[in-house]
Amino acid sequence: MMTIRVQIFVGVLLLLALFFIIHLTKKRKLDIRYAMMWAVVILVIGIFDAFPQIMDNISSSLGIGSPTNMIFFLGFCLLLVIVFFLTKSVARLSEQVRKLIQEIALLQEEKKSSDEDS
Repeated sequence: MMTIRVQIFVGVLLLLALFFIIHLTKKRKLDIRYAMMWAVVILVIGIFDAFPQIMDNISSSLGIGSPTNMIFFLGFCLLLVIVFFLTKSVARLSEQVRKLIQEIALLQEEKKSSDEDS
């Protein structure tokens, strides 16, 4: 069971993380999609911090021996979700770069043709 000191410490860290995410989003250094994802993560951790018995209930109902193991399991699942979204973004950006390269090549070819004609 967490002590109240640990709960307060984690709560303060979560608030600092939330303010940092808001700051990065305002400075346009973090896309709103990712900011929302991190805000949801902070909210969920905040709920588990405020009500630690929820984690106890979930871990026991899933047959996981310890709430600590449940936290590691959830962290692993969260990392998989983040990797999936980042992979999806990289694939989309790669496709956009490929199309831009093709358009630039076509424009350069058109320019060469128009320079040779004049």
